Amino acid sequence: MRILVINSKGGSGKTTFALNVAVPFLWRKSSKTVNYIDVDVANKEALNVESSLINPHVIKPEELKSFRIPKNSVIDVGGNINALQTLDILDKTEKLRRIDLVAIPLAKGEQDAYNAVEIYQTLRNRYAYKGKIAFILSQVVDTENYEREFFEFFGFSSLYKGVIKSIDKNDRNIFIVPYSNEIRRVKSIFGKLPYEFYTENKNRMEELVGKLEEIEDKLDEFEETSEISDEEIQKLKDRYEILTDIIFATKMLESFFGFIKKQYSALE
Repeated sequence: MRILVINSKGGSGKTTFALNVAVPFLWRKSSKTVNYIDVDVANKEALNVESSLINPHVIKPEELKSFRIPKNSVIDVGGNINALQTLDILDKTEKLRRIDLVAIPLAKGEQDAYNAVEIYQTLRNRYAYKGKIAFILSQVVDTENYEREFFEFFGFSSLYKGVIKSIDKNDRNIFIVPYSNEIRRVKSIFGKLPYEFYTENKNRMEELVGKLEEIEDKLDEFEETSEISDEEIQKLKDRYEILTDIIFATKMLESFFGFIKKQYSALE
């Protein structure tokens, strides 16, 4: 399966969706390394993480002309002119017809909504794209009332119907990406893809909790006897803080990826 993640609006959540939803989705389907193709020379985020899940490529739009997109690939396209240029190249090199899913992320705001519809109409009308399209709602705070947060897209009354009215009913596939501070923190602090961080630590949670309890017992003992230096106590406290952070982040990501997994049918 090949997934194209695209929106001409910057900051719409393209890379967040590509790395934290599309990559795990393909990895779970195939159990094979996913080709992560970053068509944005200004964004080399995939090169800054340690992961066995992805085989990263950073290329310019014009390099797509001779680049063969293998199966099991996520193509993450930069915003602005990069998006339309990339679509044109994919169409003229007959690669667009090989894309199984086009994911169009959008953040809250009028411009995001209009740009998402522009990409949609360009795909269906100009390039006659026949594959599946899904609209990705980024950084959703209230997943039960997401339409209120994205009222420019969905509308909010009979007087303002939103830009969704321009989208064919069969194409109104909605995927929600909830807000998660841990996604950003894990990638920055631990240098790993959040999904890989989560799966690794989920399987060793009992071990992590055991180590945490061991440190707690030592600190209780040493604080009573004073038979250890302040420096050694600080090392234990630092270790305690790290373990607590890992356990907390893993449990928070469990909620995030559990919600994500429930929506996978929207991407099939």
